[in-house]
Amino acid sequence: MIREEYKLENQLCFRVHRLSRLFIKMYQPLLNRLGITYPQYLVLLVLWERGSIDYQELADRLELKTGTLTPIIQRLEKMDLVRRSKNPVDMRKTAVSLRDGGIAMKEKLEDHAEELSKLLDNLDTGRYENFAKMVDQVTDDFFRLGSYISEYESQYEK
Repeated sequence: MIREEYKLENQLCFRVHRLSRLFIKMYQPLLNRLGITYPQYLVLLVLWERGSIDYQELADRLELKTGTLTPIIQRLEKMDLVRRSKNPVDMRKTAVSLRDGGIAMKEKLEDHAEELSKLLDNLDTGRYENFAKMVDQVTDDFFRLGSYISEYESQYEK
């Protein structure tokens, strides 16, 4: 018999995982119509906001390793939505920017975004805003734990 705190339904990590999957599921019909995946959508959101961004900065912003980001960018390039280019000042750096297709994708998204807004209208706005603040606070708490986690991991790597 397992202790109550170790049951799956009592794990905070599982609750966050479940919520994350529900968010992606909510976006999926829209993303399917646009022909992109959720990770590709996140990349495009940053580019729609910034226009162009350093590759490493993009990875940092999305909290992805560059090795994870590379295939996402490559697929977006094949779809003619983004392009990579070397920084003329520092050839070691690469910028990612929108192509015309990526700009047009934003317009398509805006055409379909009303459907998503209608879904979100069913949520209690106050509770949703409070939840967003709480998620930000818990995320900050976990970032502060980062050094402790690194120390904890190093104890068990030996």
